[in-house]
Formats: sequence, C-alpha cells, structure tokens
Amino acid sequence: MTAGNSVHPAAQAVREKALRTAAPLLDVPQLSLDIRDGIVFATGKSLSLRDIADTLARVNALVAASRNDRGEFSAAC
Repeated sequence: MTAGNSVHPAAQAVREKALRTAAPLLDVPQLSLDIRDGIVFATGKSLSLRDIADTLARVNALVAASRNDRGEFSAAC
C-alpha cells in the first residue's frame, strides 16, 4: 500500500469523527453537516475543526482524570 492509499482512509475517519462530534454540539443531524476550509457547517451554524479538536481533548482529559480518581491504570503514570 502506498502512502497516498493509506492517507485517504485516515482522512475519511477524521472527517467522520469531526461530523459525529459536531452534530450534537450544533444540535443538528449529522447528515446535514459538511466541512469546507476547516469549518463544519449546517445552515446558519458552524464550528471550526480546531474547536472540535479542543472539545474532544477536554472530554478525553476528563475521562482520564475520572479513571485515575477510581484508581484505574493510566498510561500517563
């Protein structure tokens, strides 16, 4: 597999995750969203990919902190 062939599925996965995350944040159905120039948008609503990434990072940090509070293993330890 060439680099170009492996990049496309990875980009598609990122696109799907961005749309899946943006839909509830924008309170719209995922199928109504599109991405252009780093912005996820639906009619009258938009959110940057940067904002989506920041939201996911905060959620992941909260989940990790919650696991540590319960004494579960963390790879960061």
